[in-house]
Amino acid sequence: MTLPPFSLIYSRSSRAMSGVRVDGRVADHFEKLPRRLQGSIVASLQQWSPESRATLGSSLEKLSQSSVSVGFWDIGAGVGFLPILLQLLNEEQNRFIFFEIHASIPAGLVSRPQRVRQWAQDIREKDTEPDDVDPQEISSNNVIDEDFFKRAEPIRRRLGLNSLIGLVPSMVAGIDEDDQQPFWNHFAATDRRAVLASTYGLREYARQAKQPFESAVGIVALSSLLVSLVPEITFHEPDTGCLFDYNRSRDSLVQNIRKPFIEEHCMDLLPSRYRAPAEGFVRVLSQDLPKRIAEQRTSPSPLAVEPTIASAPATEEQAQHASANLESTEDTFAHLAEFLAEQEPSQTLEPIPLRRIPTRLNYLMPRADALRIAEELLARLRERREFRNSPDLAVTAVVELLGTFGIAKGEAREAIRETLVKTWPESKDNKFIQRLLEE
Repeated sequence: MTLPPFSLIYSRSSRAMSGVRVDGRVADHFEKLPRRLQGSIVASLQQWSPESRATLGSSLEKLSQSSVSVGFWDIGAGVGFLPILLQLLNEEQNRFIFFEIHASIPAGLVSRPQRVRQWAQDIREKDTEPDDVDPQEISSNNVIDEDFFKRAEPIRRRLGLNSLIGLVPSMVAGIDEDDQQPFWNHFAATDRRAVLASTYGLREYARQAKQPFESAVGIVALSSLLVSLVPEITFHEPDTGCLFDYNRSRDSLVQNIRKPFIEEHCMDLLPSRYRAPAEGFVRVLSQDLPKRIAEQRTSPSPLAVEPTIASAPATEEQAQHASANLESTEDTFAHLAEFLAEQEPSQTLEPIPLRRIPTRLNYLMPRADALRIAEELLARLRERREFRNSPDLAVTAVVELLGTFGIAKGEAREAIRETLVKTWPESKDNKFIQRLLEE
């Protein structure tokens, strides 16, 4: 298995691998990194291609001793072009270095509306005159920020990162630091060394803004990262399109995605060492990333990044080229059966092998075979504890799979709907799934 550049593999028992040496351009600048981060890179290098190692070396050349290391952890959000986003961010500036973190999806992270309501009510009842929580205000899943922060800190520390950003498909709930009151349905929450960023609804907002989904994810995540690092910066009102808009109305984020910028007042509040990188973030999200993703969709590389539905090969010639080194349909079924057999329902799902399945699939796979794989995978994921009450996470994984089959968008949506009716009937009321299938 070959991972994209800037990938770090987390394991509770991870240690630097014997026999893996850091040489060439990487070794020349490796000492700039903290010792623990050096160990994490060495432990992951065995899964990197020679091209990925060269890319790391060119990025380390630009780093200073005071650079900030940041990990992006996709926790079921399905950000397919995340490796491209991180590579562009690393090429653009030299103050931050970004990594993609591969770690197990934690069980029980997503909270159903009933639990969020009870959690919020329990907090409000500590007041002398508590207000009741309106059930209509909490009708979708949320991730309570503290549930994420307590899981993120051991990972951040072991990998030697300065900050860790978690990307989740549900909205975010937490407790406001100023008035100690609960909030919910937010885009993000921050801690001193961690950010919890929601991708809920971002696909639709990106579609309206005519920008890639990954640009929307980057706006939410990177603005929150800067807020976590700079106490003087806070999200403000009214919304102007600035990277630091509060976006009390969720739909207002479309303006930020369409043409992001940073207001002069907000830029002045940033320390001088972060101003040029912040401007670079805006250039990447608004210009470089859309251009690179458009190129990737025109000429997909199965080993570069997992394609999504929108990035299926445009022509039969491209499809044949992309599938030249991939397996036959029957071999794919054999490997999928082997993978599923290894994943016992009592275990925590490892996202790496799941995400690698699409790189084995033949782009010319018949629709009927695609349905067979989607149905089998959804059925097995439904058995798992962490997916049983969160069909949106499972559907996100299967959407990524169907995107490699060369199936037209409409047919892909219909295929998922047919499969869900058979394997997961209760998912028909899930608003996230409905939006995902309507994109």
